Amino acid sequence: MGIGALQRRLDEATSLAPGSDFSLRVLWVAPVVCLGVLLTLGLVLQPFPELFRLVMHSEGGVVENLVVILALTGAVMALRLVGASGQPALLRLWYGLFFLMLVFLAGEETSWGQHWFGWATPESFAALNEQGETNLHNLPIDWIEDAPKTLVIVTMMLAGGLAPLFIAFTGSGLHLPMWLMAIWPSAALWPTTAVYVGLRIVERGIAATMDVSSWGLHFRPLREGIEVFIALFLFLYLWSQWRRLRAARAAAA
Repeated sequence: MGIGALQRRLDEATSLAPGSDFSLRVLWVAPVVCLGVLLTLGLVLQPFPELFRLVMHSEGGVVENLVVILALTGAVMALRLVGASGQPALLRLWYGLFFLMLVFLAGEETSWGQHWFGWATPESFAALNEQGETNLHNLPIDWIEDAPKTLVIVTMMLAGGLAPLFIAFTGSGLHLPMWLMAIWPSAALWPTTAVYVGLRIVERGIAATMDVSSWGLHFRPLREGIEVFIALFLFLYLWSQWRRLRAARAAAA
């Protein structure tokens, strides 16, 4: 069975087809292209340490800004879903929470514009912030960053990992309640989850078995690159939900 056929089987088993063959291809290709671009940039810039630092390692580099772009475009998709006519109030609330979360993610990644505009952090706040920046996730309060990130990762593992495996090996649907079916991510998001898991295994393996300092400029882009695929999962989820909504309306017309 080819990848495309497997994707369609997964989505048909959960009645979650995101709208068209084009949508399925995007959900599969996007993480592969994203990973390929990041790896190619890293390899091309490898002989040029200063340029590598600027593009891959710095706060204003490609990796950091890719997270911001994905978060902001995801926020736009969430806003479109909130404003779509005929949406139940609870679905509007659901997508509204995504909008707030993604705006918060983009703001935190840029230290609310500090990385772009270079303003100084107030001394009282800098004394509390581990990196002296105007953000919350570097405060010595673990749950500010860990709680929402853990929630997204658990969702990725369930919807983009365990559920597709269950469907692929059993051929059975998930038989979810109707309210959960309405928001359950497409099984075709599994490639994004797979890339995330692969990078996380590499990162944890390096951290556990090697001297991270010996990796010099390369370990931070790896860790930040993992966040790219968390943001990509969120964006693709909202994009696929929008495609599903359009497909459902077209079928009902």
